[in-house]
Amino acid sequence: MKVGKPAAAGHTVLATNAEARANQARSSIAAADKVIGPAVKALRARAAMALAARKKHMKTIQTAAQATHNGADSNPSASSTSCTVVHIPTLTEADNCSIESDANTKVKENNIELNKIAKLKLAPNDIFGPQKISLVARAKGTMGTIDGPSSSSGWCVQTSGPKTGSKVLGAEATPQATSIRLAEQQMFDDPTAQTKCKEQKLNTPWATTTKEYLLHVTCHALKHTVTVPNSVAAETIKTLATDETAAGLAHIALGKDPKKMPTEAAAKEKGSRRGIFRS
Repeated sequence: MKVGKPAAAGHTVLATNAEARANQARSSIAAADKVIGPAVKALRARAAMALAARKKHMKTIQTAAQATHNGADSNPSASSTSCTVVHIPTLTEADNCSIESDANTKVKENNIELNKIAKLKLAPNDIFGPQKISLVARAKGTMGTIDGPSSSSGWCVQTSGPKTGSKVLGAEATPQATSIRLAEQQMFDDPTAQTKCKEQKLNTPWATTTKEYLLHVTCHALKHTVTVPNSVAAETIKTLATDETAAGLAHIALGKDPKKMPTEAAAKEKGSRRGIFRS
């Protein structure tokens, strides 16, 4: 079939327009990835930190209850014996933030309304740092005067004078914070309107590991919108006739002066005269 000049120009316009729309889609996806990517990484990092905190090990002093240390040493060095204690924090938050799933354990999309999320429940930052523990020295018999820690590492005795502890059995390690309580953190200045993300303090050491950073990137990811152009199959003569970009491409493809590009209003008026918009 012989293709005339107008038809060939029309094909050129459609192909050029399709490529332009594809480029627009790729640009939109790339822009979304720049916003959503940091939020995904921050959520993964926070989850990894939480798992690590649950399995955190602490070195402490712990010996068996006995009259003398190891049966012979009556003046033992506490640093000579140690064991590993696993500290598993107790989650006091009742809400596990679960989403209803169907019989196939697939999350139902209608249960996820990202545009309504205004705050996150986060664990406090201090659980990810060194855990504080309290040590209680126990003795069988009479303890002498204890007025502070020893200058010698590993001893639980007074700062000066003889080591007067009698038959020290060891020490019991008790974490000072045995629970994790999640706290709600707002992401928006106005939780109802949700138009502007709350300003977070990000100029801190290791900023990308803080909950403030997580709130910041998650908020911006939720607010970001992706513009999806029409597919080629969805294009019609009517939509092309009212599209300023398509009209410009047609103008150039037909060999007309690029400096005299048609406006959207002119394209629509021309389409009306040709009966494109008639029912």
